[in-house]
Amino acid sequence: MTAAMNSSAAAAGIAADIPTNVLPPVYEADPVLEIEDFCVEYRAEKTVQAVKHVNLKLGRGEVLGLAGESGCGKSTLAYGVNRLLKPPAVVTSGRVTFNSREGYPIDVRALEGDDLRMFRWEKISMVFQGAMNSLNPVKKIKDQLGDVFTTHRPDMGRKERLDKCGELLERVGVDRNRSTPTRTNCPEACASA
Repeated sequence: MTAAMNSSAAAAGIAADIPTNVLPPVYEADPVLEIEDFCVEYRAEKTVQAVKHVNLKLGRGEVLGLAGESGCGKSTLAYGVNRLLKPPAVVTSGRVTFNSREGYPIDVRALEGDDLRMFRWEKISMVFQGAMNSLNPVKKIKDQLGDVFTTHRPDMGRKERLDKCGELLERVGVDRNRSTPTRTNCPEACASA
């Protein structure tokens, strides 16, 4: 800042020691997800604009939580970005770009079929509302996690699938032996089996 700018700032009551070499926030410098002008409508008897012109950037390593009133479009936005909306919901405009670790942008709205399935498996995920109810208490955890691998990695063998299930449990602080309930490690699940 020049001396003239410093004196002008001081006269206006603004701090004169504002740095001139301020870097943009990390999320702007290295965004992993960019959403621009995103709009979703529900087309029924009367069209409802559920999401209107949303713009946001999510930085690599940043955590995003959506907060708002019931019915304000939080879930609709999240489902739309993940390409999980079902009719009568329609994305009417916008751009969703995922910037991969490998350095290339992915146009999420252009993905189809196997490319979309692989993108969801390898690049992006969503924790749905009611996530505490996502596991069926009468099915073995290894079977429920194994179903995911069977769907997304059909070439994965049974032993590799079981090892990966155990690894995932340990990643979230659960002993890998909990993947197979027994009366000693999981009495609540076994009681109903």
